Amino acid sequence: MLEVKDNELRLYGEIGGYFEGGISAKEFASVLDSADGDLKLYLNSDGGDVFDGLAIYNQISRYPHDVTVVVDSLAASIASVIAMAADELVMM
Repeated sequence: MLEVKDNELRLYGEIGGYFEGGISAKEFASVLDSADGDLKLYLNSDGGDVFDGLAIYNQISRYPHDVTVVVDSLAASIASVIAMAADELVMM
């Protein structure tokens, strides 16, 4: 389950609503709508559905405040595209 807490959001898991436990663009949009101010998005995903991923990328790009994406472990496939929507990208 996604939620914003203290302006932080963890996007962990597969991208796409049809995966069990996957993160859909619709779910991401409702969570992003509850955010206010600069956001830190922690990312750990092996990718998934390209269309949900592109929609998430576009939602982050339109977000009116700064977004820092921190790749905690893996940002593969469409998750690497999502990471590129950040105003600042941090990879260890």
